[in-house]
Amino acid sequence: MTREMSSKSSAKKNKTGARRRTLRGWAARTTPKQRILIVDDHAIVRLGMRQLIAAEPDLSICCEAETGEEALALALNAKPDLAIVDLSLGTMHGLELVRQLHQALPDMPVLVLSMHDEALFAERALRAGARGYMTKKGAIEGLDSRRPARTGGQDLRK
Repeated sequence: MTREMSSKSSAKKNKTGARRRTLRGWAARTTPKQRILIVDDHAIVRLGMRQLIAAEPDLSICCEAETGEEALALALNAKPDLAIVDLSLGTMHGLELVRQLHQALPDMPVLVLSMHDEALFAERALRAGARGYMTKKGAIEGLDSRRPARTGGQDLRK
């Protein structure tokens, strides 16, 4: 929802006749939210991630997908700032999705969130182009939403 604001501070009436205030330079002073693509084959996991992300003032969900094919199409269209991808997706494995996302949108960070806690999966995900790997079991314990997600000391949003 894009809205142009007045260049001056003024009071205007809306459709109901109530007065509303517009602020000079409002659009220039607001920081855009980081737009996130969520990819998981379980609706309950997507719902939980949606609720966690909605609580963050600088994050928003731009789209979500159940399959790798759907995720790739959405990512190419919406161009999110970050993708959070599960490895077990059904017809397309999450690692293949990470590879394809990295090829198509190399500047978009991908964070893999998976039930697999073996180091082998993390290594494969990072080699495929992911910038981070987190287990679903450890995600809640390690979640500090006041700081950017990090891997190896690097900010994933960069």
